[in-house]
Amino acid sequence: MPYIQENQIMKYRIYFLLIITFITTTLSNCIKDEYDFPNDIIKGWQLDSIDFNYRWLYPEDVDFIDSKTGYIIGSNGYLLKTTDYARSWEQSDIEKDSLGVTTTTLSFINDSTGFIYGIGNVLNGDYYGTLYKTVDGGKHWTKRHYTTAYRLYSMKFFDSLYATAINYDNSGAHLMRTSDGGESWWADNNLELNQSFKGLFYLGGLSYATGTNQRIYKSTYKGFSWSTINIPKTPANFIRGFYFIDEKTGFVDCVDKKFKTTDGGNTWQEIKFPFKFFSTPSQPFEDFHFCNYKYGIWIVDTSAYIGGDFPSFIGTYVYTTADGGRNWTKSDLLKRFGFGTINFVTNDFAYCISNYKIYTLKKR
Repeated sequence: MPYIQENQIMKYRIYFLLIITFITTTLSNCIKDEYDFPNDIIKGWQLDSIDFNYRWLYPEDVDFIDSKTGYIIGSNGYLLKTTDYARSWEQSDIEKDSLGVTTTTLSFINDSTGFIYGIGNVLNGDYYGTLYKTVDGGKHWTKRHYTTAYRLYSMKFFDSLYATAINYDNSGAHLMRTSDGGESWWADNNLELNQSFKGLFYLGGLSYATGTNQRIYKSTYKGFSWSTINIPKTPANFIRGFYFIDEKTGFVDCVDKKFKTTDGGNTWQEIKFPFKFFSTPSQPFEDFHFCNYKYGIWIVDTSAYIGGDFPSFIGTYVYTTADGGRNWTKSDLLKRFGFGTINFVTNDFAYCISNYKIYTLKKR
């Protein structure tokens, strides 16, 4: 009997080891599918990864001063800072009790001076706005409170005084400006903004906004003095997305048709893309990007019905062009892989902030 029992125990142990081996192998293959793929999977681009242990923080906004120094702000005032090319991060809170703050956007003008905007509430249920400012790289913050609880997004300080942002509230989207370092803000009601968007597109010192009736607004001076770029009319009468490589060359998605300009929007030529849409890049998201007049990339998450009532995320496709958008190459499906928040630091280099990893995307 003892011999029989020992044999049974040995069988159970073997079964257990086989089960553990199967599970380990399966998980290993899942991780490999998600994070490990050939270097040539995206034509003309190099993709690498860095460990990132802050999956609990969803980036509300990201701002990299350069490829070495950058900041990530979460929704409750949680701030991450790197000074070593995203290899390590220093965590801090802009408030002692950050749970009472909803942070929405940040903007740094150099490695020491930056601004963060948030909305706070008090015990009686009233809300107020707060602009946080640092002059020592985020070690200490001063606060400017507003009785009006602006809901600012896509904020950019061009210098220590001038800035623009979108105030997106129940009444829609409004362009906000300051010329005194955030001591006061006022709305520019001369612009008829498309109420579907709460972001601005920045290109160096240029600012762009999506208007109604297929118009794009453009400012060449720190968000002041806006001009109108008219787009060819289409039946949809709606701009789904636009992008400018520089002040002259850009693209626009008008749902029914897509157009390209090489003279700043004075004239437009219809262009065919192998994908249905692209979005206007708005800090910190930029999934449609051109390095120069020739090389561009578009990254799109893909979902499909694989059971259940709602589509499930299955992976990502990447389109690349080497001739200014006339022809595009489509990658294989990157299964169960998502780039996360894509932030181009230079024309040919981006940080992609995902749950467990930060991916670097570099043009070869």
